[in-house]
Amino acid sequence: MIVSAVASYAQLKYKIIFDLLMIENIFETNSAEAFSYLNMSVVLWVLVTGILPCILLMRTQIVYAHGVLARFGLRLVSMLISLLVIVLIASLYYQDYASVGRNNPTLNLEIVPHTYLYSAAQYIKRRYLNKPIPFRRIGDDAKLVQRTGSKPTLVFLIVGETARHQNQQLQGYSRSTNPYTSASSPDIW
Repeated sequence: MIVSAVASYAQLKYKIIFDLLMIENIFETNSAEAFSYLNMSVVLWVLVTGILPCILLMRTQIVYAHGVLARFGLRLVSMLISLLVIVLIASLYYQDYASVGRNNPTLNLEIVPHTYLYSAAQYIKRRYLNKPIPFRRIGDDAKLVQRTGSKPTLVFLIVGETARHQNQQLQGYSRSTNPYTSASSPDIW
């Protein structure tokens, strides 16, 4: 519950989603960087939403009034009634819920504690339980085969980057940013 309180604070305050990469960042950051996020707001949040509920839960006395089978039956009936209520609500408002799910694909990543527990398990599995794959070269035997009587495929790949209009040499910028186009067409801009 305390870890969930910290996770919910980070999600609400910093808009963090605890996927596999975020868990990797958490485990591999240094302590000075981690403690830089510690402030009174975090402490109060964790106190109210994590520690206080834990204390109340630990002080709650649980008294079992029925036998094991009766308790199991009550829980089963409770789950079935809950499932029936969910199906009833979903059937009446399915379009509303479907559009929420369709328009918010990361909504399932905001479920606390499921997301960070699953991501932490995936991180541990990938980091400590999987055997590293050795490097090997593949595709060295590939050869370009030209069919007789057919033309080769010609591909033009234009790679460019964004530049601001004011930083073009044609607009009076002092550095030579476009030497090839400036000679051919000075009124291009």
